[in-house]
Amino acid sequence: MKPEIGLFKSVLLFTLMLSFVSCKQNRKFTKDEWLKEVDFPVNNERNKMVDDLLNNYLNKPLSYQEVLGLLGEPFNKDSLSFSVSYITYIEYEWLGIDESQINYLDISFGQDSILKEAKARIWNKKY
Repeated sequence: MKPEIGLFKSVLLFTLMLSFVSCKQNRKFTKDEWLKEVDFPVNNERNKMVDDLLNNYLNKPLSYQEVLGLLGEPFNKDSLSFSVSYITYIEYEWLGIDESQINYLDISFGQDSILKEAKARIWNKKY
């Protein structure tokens, strides 16, 4: 009976490790992958590319047009605050009707239309 328990523990440990690793996998930004998921993405690749975007692309003085050329049309444009937002992830409630969490990539520009700040933001529904 002991070998069976050891096998069970090994399989359980492997399954837990696999699920932990698959929860948040970062990947390199690719424009083609980013543009594939433009209609309210769920379980997509965009959210996995945010860290690479922030660290390697949106950390230099890009113009508004260069950012749009890189990421496509944003979900939201705010002309008063010179900012744009992209949805990177949506999690739905149990019945799949209302959103319980939305992840955004927010990008703000100076009055000269040069990138000022880029950051990830998470909105959670308040119960």
